[in-house]
Amino acid sequence: MARIPRLKNTRLLWVTGTALTTLTPLFNAPTVASLTPGTGIVAIHGNMTKNYDVAMDDSDNITELGVDDDSKIEVPTIRSYHGMLEFFRDFDATTFLPAVTDCTALVQENQLGALVKREGVPSATAIAAAQVVEIYLFRTDVWKFSKEDGLIKASIKLWQQGKYATQAIVAA
Repeated sequence: MARIPRLKNTRLLWVTGTALTTLTPLFNAPTVASLTPGTGIVAIHGNMTKNYDVAMDDSDNITELGVDDDSKIEVPTIRSYHGMLEFFRDFDATTFLPAVTDCTALVQENQLGALVKREGVPSATAIAAAQVVEIYLFRTDVWKFSKEDGLIKASIKLWQQGKYATQAIVAA
């Protein structure tokens, strides 16, 4: 079985604004055009650290007693997901101010967006028809900055918004 390094073979896109409006009805079968970087669609995998985390959560149980139930019932909490992005900061070498490719310019605080994740193909390769992607709808929290290991990093928590597709097949 072939072993594939995760970061070099993971493409992550952040989709917002009008592009998100176009993508939303296509969560289970997005088109290549709806996943091509441009206005409202940015590739964010370039500055990502290995600590980012986007995935489905395990199911859990809630035990409760209904008003007219004789005994407790267990209700599963299914279809829950979570996300957190962590980036290396990108600064202009001359001015030492955040560059236009800095994570804080690419992903805004309190922003509604879809995170699109494709694994198994080199990250530099554009998304093509018949490939499988994961799509999660999130609202961003606020940026948190750290200087661990002498590197300036930024992380942002993603709040689930109830719409996702874990096996979306890209249409032409």
